[in-house]
Amino acid sequence: MLGPQSSPLVIAVLIPLASALPGYVEGRQRRRLLSETAVFHFAGETSSGKSTLARVAQSVGGQPDEYCDYRATMRAISEEAHGRNDFVAIFDEAEFEDLSEQQTFQKMKLISQGVTVGKSKSITRALNGTYPRLQWMCFGISTGPETQAAIAGRLMRQRFGQAARFFDVAVPPAADGGIFDAVTMREDDAGPSEASARAVQRVGATIDENHGVLFEAWIAYLLPGDVSARAMRLSDAFAAGVASTPASPARSACCMPPPCSASRPTCCPGRATT
Repeated sequence: MLGPQSSPLVIAVLIPLASALPGYVEGRQRRRLLSETAVFHFAGETSSGKSTLARVAQSVGGQPDEYCDYRATMRAISEEAHGRNDFVAIFDEAEFEDLSEQQTFQKMKLISQGVTVGKSKSITRALNGTYPRLQWMCFGISTGPETQAAIAGRLMRQRFGQAARFFDVAVPPAADGGIFDAVTMREDDAGPSEASARAVQRVGATIDENHGVLFEAWIAYLLPGDVSARAMRLSDAFAAGVASTPASPARSACCMPPPCSASRPTCCPGRATT
């Protein structure tokens, strides 16, 4: 099993699953599970496996390569989020050489604001037929070579509310195993990087053959019964735990729902409405 060998891989799988819970809870309990959603940014060097995380998250509910990149406009971000209600919107930076550091930082802000605000920008009524008003509630995943905090530091920019909406998740370097931070090595492996590369290939082959099946099974579990009360309890317990941790912003806890609360409480996401 590859899951126990990779904390980031577990997070990437749980985010789209958790994304269905806020809408599910609100429909059954008439209560909002979250105050707002968030974007999880996996940052790491080339060959660390970060783009594999985007493909894994997308494969939970569909074709593994159907996601946006950092060239998306604000309207495109809104349309992508609107089309991902109760799922996850994914944006891969892909290290575009034509984006300056300032442009990359600004795009991160746009993705964070675009995904978490839950509605498209107001436009003139003359264009309503072409660009209708959109609403949604979903979580986001972003990938790129650096954390937003590192870029903000070099630009001497304050992150303010971004720190509670755009969560940096640092991926270890390839030499240390990349996304496989607890990789199992064979005797003939030259090091963690070789073992991780082999594991990434296995992941790629698996999602190419089996994409879209996990989310279907998750919905089949949620709908026949009613686990909304349990979801609320787990979410409340997680929020309380984060809020009581020194130097942890309480607001961040309000951005995360629970399917991972029982095992890995650092990973989780959102919901949506049309």
